[in-house]
Amino acid sequence: MVLPSLSKLFRKVLAETANIGRAMGVLPPDNIEDLLWATALELPSGLRASTAVDLEFGRSLEIEWV
Repeated sequence: MVLPSLSKLFRKVLAETANIGRAMGVLPPDNIEDLLWATALELPSGLRASTAVDLEFGRSLEIEWV
């Protein structure tokens, strides 16, 4: 399920990240945000970050090392 509010936030993050890269001299395709969004939409709906799973099960988090 795609939540509109999270979709909007994710797309803003993609755009900001691409713009930072461009400002630093990285030249991604002009439509990189759309390409990455399309890729994200193809991910399995139950996919979760390993940190979220660790948090759910009370495991140690890697946050300090990251």
